[in-house]
Amino acid sequence: MISSNLAPAIAKVHDSGDKVRGISGKVKNVYEADKIVLQFATFRQLNLDLTSFDLTGFSRGAGLEFSGIMGLPLIGMFASVTLDYRDGCVKFDYKR
Repeated sequence: MISSNLAPAIAKVHDSGDKVRGISGKVKNVYEADKIVLQFATFRQLNLDLTSFDLTGFSRGAGLEFSGIMGLPLIGMFASVTLDYRDGCVKFDYKR
């Protein structure tokens, strides 16, 4: 998922018929962002119709800006995900 603040800056955005529900209830104003390429470290993936909504509440609560959220389908593509708290790094190992 991608923030509705970032999505219009990098892709065409249109209303979505999707319904998103979280712990606090139903999410209002859900959009779809056309054709976005996610890239971090050595990972690169084209995404069509990526779900987009306001992540301001997440950002405010964490004290930093959230641009997106990686879900289990994406994380499941990797053999392992290593969090290095000392150096502030994340390592993604691909399944072979």
